[in-house]
Amino acid sequence: MTKRAIDKNWKALLQSGAVTHNKKKKEQVNYEKKTKDGKKTIWFDVDKSILEQHDALMPSKGKASSLKNKIVAIDCEMVGIGFGGKKSVLARASVVSGDGEVLIDEFCRAPEKVTDYRTLVSGVRPKDLKDAQPFESLRKKVKEALAGKILVGHGLSNDLKCLKINHPAADIRDTANYFKNAKGSKQSLQTLASERLGIKIQTGEHSPIVDARAALRIYLQSRREWEEKLKKEKQPKKGKIDKVEEHESGVVDEQETEKSV
Repeated sequence: MTKRAIDKNWKALLQSGAVTHNKKKKEQVNYEKKTKDGKKTIWFDVDKSILEQHDALMPSKGKASSLKNKIVAIDCEMVGIGFGGKKSVLARASVVSGDGEVLIDEFCRAPEKVTDYRTLVSGVRPKDLKDAQPFESLRKKVKEALAGKILVGHGLSNDLKCLKINHPAADIRDTANYFKNAKGSKQSLQTLASERLGIKIQTGEHSPIVDARAALRIYLQSRREWEEKLKKEKQPKKGKIDKVEEHESGVVDEQETEKSV
């Protein structure tokens, strides 16, 4: 009997009801959980088996390392200084490892009087910066955490500019640039988290930890496809992002810091 005949007979049996074919439903993954204080966060345990495996797709030299030690994700919050608070300076930086563990979540003080804390979005308040460390101290910690790692985030050019940190272009995975809508426009992290993870974020004051984890989760979800695409494309030269002008405070004009949030 030919394959076509077998397929035809099988289809007829299904239509008659004599046999049934139950498709295995894909298990729904819940990416959200609540902390002890009732706040929502993003769960990473579901990727533990993947993260602990060696992965040939990782663009690293030498002996392969586990993904959790080769990836970090970052998000920063800024406040405004100067007239009308239109100049942005770093106020808080959060870095998480490839398995979502918080490596850095610290504040730094502004180089001059803050004229707009942007609390409704940034979540930053005067008390957070009162006894905070200098910008350069936090910058150094973040730079060390990022060194030699694949860097994941959303709107990373803004984070790196406010930190005055350069990172190899080949090691950057920016969800704002990778995921476009049907019109080819960038999508907000809030939209991506809703559509791809089924969770709501940024409904009030932003949490850089949650935002960094969301970007990381989105990247991990499409990581294989993403890395394969990079391999097929002409690999970018190991360069750096646009040079950031030296400034002790890491001041960036507001227009440059508009993120897809």
